[in-house]
Amino acid sequence: MYLPEELIVGFTKSLTIPITKHDPNAGWTLYISLRGPAEYVFEGTAGDKEWSVLLAPTKDGLYQTTIYAQRGLERELIDNGRIRVQPDPTTIELHSDLRTHAERVLEAIEAVIEKRATKDQSQITINGTTLVKTSWSDLQEIKKYYTAVVAQEQGKAPTEVVFTFGGV
Repeated sequence: MYLPEELIVGFTKSLTIPITKHDPNAGWTLYISLRGPAEYVFEGTAGDKEWSVLLAPTKDGLYQTTIYAQRGLERELIDNGRIRVQPDPTTIELHSDLRTHAERVLEAIEAVIEKRATKDQSQITINGTTLVKTSWSDLQEIKKYYTAVVAQEQGKAPTEVVFTFGGV
C-alpha cells in the first residue's frame, strides 16, 4: 500500500506515510523492515502529519516487507508484502546480456522454428526437461507460453501465465 513495486540498489527512495493513530508524541516510532537476501530496518522520522522514511537497500533480490509502529513493547502492523530490489544499473558490465531467461528461451525457440538455430539453440532445457527435435506443435505451444511470460515481464500481460505442454 505504501511501498513502491521495486527499489534499485544504489538509489534512495523517500516515502511518506500519514500519521494516523501512531502519534510520535505518544511515543510511537515507525519502522520499515526488509528481509530477504539481506536484512534492513529503516526508521521513520516524524513530521507534523506524516512519517518520512528513506529506503536505501544495498543488495538486490526479493524481500518480505513489513511496516510497523512500535512503542515500548507494543508493536502494531501497518502493512506488509513483498518488494523486488533491482541491481544497480550503473554497475552493469559492458556487453552484458540483459535478457531474462524467458527472453533467451523465446529467442532460441524462434530460431528453431525459423530453422536458423545454432547448435546450442537446437537443444534447450526448460525446468529440467531437455527438448531435442521437439515436434512442431510442441514448439508452437512452448513459444506461446514464453511469449506470454515475456509479455508479463514487460507489463503487457496478465500477472499469471498457465499453459499445459503435450496436451496433458
